[in-house]
Amino acid sequence: ADAKDLADRVASDGAFLRRVSLDVTGTLPEPRRVKQFLADRSPDKRRRLIDELLESPEYADFWSLKWGDLLTNTPQFLYNGTAYFQAWLREALAANMPFDRFARALLTASGGTYEALPSNFYSIMKKPEDMATFTSQVFLGVSLECARCHDHPSENWRREDFLGVAAFFSQVRFKGGPRNNERFLYIEPALEFNHPQTKKPVRAKFLGGEYVTFEPGEDRRARLARWLTSPSNPYFARAAVNRVWKELLGRGMVDPADDFRVTNPASHPELLERLAADFVE
Repeated sequence: ADAKDLADRVASDGAFLRRVSLDVTGTLPEPRRVKQFLADRSPDKRRRLIDELLESPEYADFWSLKWGDLLTNTPQFLYNGTAYFQAWLREALAANMPFDRFARALLTASGGTYEALPSNFYSIMKKPEDMATFTSQVFLGVSLECARCHDHPSENWRREDFLGVAAFFSQVRFKGGPRNNERFLYIEPALEFNHPQTKKPVRAKFLGGEYVTFEPGEDRRARLARWLTSPSNPYFARAAVNRVWKELLGRGMVDPADDFRVTNPASHPELLERLAADFVE
């Protein structure tokens, strides 16, 4: 009875083909492909279909659009190289770039907005405080916006945690280019991030971790990126798999997807941890 109940709950081949095609490529399968899949009696045909879709150009098109929406969620970006950034995102997905490399490339990028470079990630941000807030939300699923001005009233994050993350971006500078609204990102090694009130340099600090000492001329963002993508980071993998879960099922196990906090626990914490561990591996 249990086996029959499970079989009744598994999607039919036709439903599975339609759903996975829409989820992975944003398109419906052609009639020829539907007939071919339904006629296939191989026990592993669903796994092979998934691999086929993930290797298709449509997958890179569709999911680079999703990542573009997440990483450029502001009208201002339309004037600063949208097509160039979209091209870089698509290339990264088509090449199956590992997600830790993807994040490090975005965080440590330099260059212009009118080139297919990951530096366009910074196009919507102007100050270290903006970079700290956006990076934490996108890659850690943690909102630090409240701690930007004061200690979080219901969480562990204090203002010093926010300022410590912002200090990793102290060296980021921009200069204009010859084309309309063109900007170039570069690093000025000696720059410090000063406290808004005391005006004294703020020490960089990993979120929930220790303060950091840098070598002369070191790009501070690289140190942040290594910590952020480390397998031991408690936030990075969980935030990533939760975003994918939301895209596939309509709602994250942590919802909203960028609101990981003690007072907003996961609906299925054991499943989230299992998926995160698998993702790291």
